[in-house]
Amino acid sequence: MPNAEGIYNGGWEVQCRHEKSGATLIVDPMSGFSPTELCVTALCACTLMTMGYYGKKHNIDVSGTRFIVSEGYSYDRRRIESIDILFIMPDRSYTPEEKAGIERVSQSCPVHNSFREDMKITMNFKWQ
Repeated sequence: MPNAEGIYNGGWEVQCRHEKSGATLIVDPMSGFSPTELCVTALCACTLMTMGYYGKKHNIDVSGTRFIVSEGYSYDRRRIESIDILFIMPDRSYTPEEKAGIERVSQSCPVHNSFREDMKITMNFKWQ
């Protein structure tokens, strides 16, 4: 079964539909997310879910963690060359071991593992 389907509506707009849920998403860099913005946002969402799974397994609450992401796009090479992410952790008393575990697991989500080896991905954490 396919994951999604889509249709090009003209201009810059592509309408996508998630097969299982029926949820729709409009991709349109003029009025919403561009494809590369979706790509870097997917990385952050996947990382947060991986951190959440790790937290659940180790009894560490990471709910409320936020992110700010920016991409470095190369027009010459027509690709994302760098991604800079700031994870803003909730105001909790994390131990040094918990912080190290969360930061370590952040590098292991499936989307992160799908990028090219030469992709520069910088992840920073702001601990409250």
